[in-house]
Amino acid sequence: MHGLVLRDGVDIGPPLLQTLIDLYLQKPSHTVEEERHFTELALRLLKEADIATRMAAARRLTSYSSAPMAVMQHLAGDVPEVVAIIDGLDEPPRAPPAQLEALRQPPSVTDLSELFFASSADERRLILVNLTYAVPERSSGIAPAPSPEAGRQLEAAALSRNPDAFMRGLEQWLGISPALAYRIVRDPLGEPIVVVAKVLGIAPDVLQRILLFLNPVIARSVHLVYELSTLYEAIEADAARTLVELWRAADPKRAQAPAFRPLHAGSPATGPRLTTGASATPVSRDTGAPAASTAGSRR
Repeated sequence: MHGLVLRDGVDIGPPLLQTLIDLYLQKPSHTVEEERHFTELALRLLKEADIATRMAAARRLTSYSSAPMAVMQHLAGDVPEVVAIIDGLDEPPRAPPAQLEALRQPPSVTDLSELFFASSADERRLILVNLTYAVPERSSGIAPAPSPEAGRQLEAAALSRNPDAFMRGLEQWLGISPALAYRIVRDPLGEPIVVVAKVLGIAPDVLQRILLFLNPVIARSVHLVYELSTLYEAIEADAARTLVELWRAADPKRAQAPAFRPLHAGSPATGPRLTTGASATPVSRDTGAPAASTAGSRR
């Protein structure tokens, strides 16, 4: 088996195969390299898939005139139910099985987001190369745009080996949740950082420095840094923006509650008025609890 699962314990194999096929079929033409990547992944996933998944794949691919020959030959040598679809002899059942019906439903934005994070490097690359033609559910908020200031801020955080500052920068510039920012930075394969760099217009040399300093797991492999730099050049900015939109729709950032302002105790400009002899108590920004006093601590 594929060995990876989505949320609720769902095997990643069937939805991944469905998504790769759907994305592949949306693009009108493919390079030799793209076809090779798709063929290799599709054949591996088909060998691990059950009959219902293989039947669904056969139905999708027979409608595409440029389906890879190796994949079609593999399906043509499958069990009779699959071969009948390839030969055009299959008649869709009036009451399809529940499993087959589920395979026909497009994955939700949450599933697509989870699917990307659960995929291997090759699978992620194929998703990104074909994602330009997908139309995801739009998230709320302003779409992120290229920003030189974002690149400078994120590079400074990476060179300082300060992942927390880098995460806060991602929250600011992409409008994403803290949990998603953490996931992007801590991802061991590195493609999410490449996506961020593409969306924000970060220069390739800056991306390389970020990869080398931000995540020690990635920095240990010069080959991985090279592969990620190559991926940056291969993917389109529209595909990267589409993936960020998927992430934002799947894990929307919660709006912060407005700061409390008393109606009568002082003006909005000056804040609450203190009576004679009263002193303000510092409050922790993170917990809202009174902060420890520093009085008498200086020598």
